[in-house]
Amino acid sequence: MLNLIGTSQQEVLKSWTINHLSTVSTTLFKSSFTASTPKSSSNTDLQASIDYNYRPNATVGSGSTADAVRYELETGQAVGGVSGHSQKASEQITVLQNWIKTRQMRLNLIFVLLRT
Repeated sequence: MLNLIGTSQQEVLKSWTINHLSTVSTTLFKSSFTASTPKSSSNTDLQASIDYNYRPNATVGSGSTADAVRYELETGQAVGGVSGHSQKASEQITVLQNWIKTRQMRLNLIFVLLRT
């Protein structure tokens, strides 16, 4: 819970934004992100998604779901005997969109609470 004692509304909003949304901007939108280097996150939900989308000791690309999808589309063959990476990618896009939407709703709620 936020401690509002002695803190301006702008400071609280700024602090909350930095603490809860920085993971999204640095992990999902950072231009230096490379598929060969999976990122880590202090947010357990986001970290679970990162872990789910990277396979250690992969035989194709970096082990990312994206590399598996590209391989399946280019060759028509399953990766490691497992197909369906396009479906997995589609589901993970929805998971990440919902993760972002949840944080946006929390930010909006805090903004409303601070304005009252």
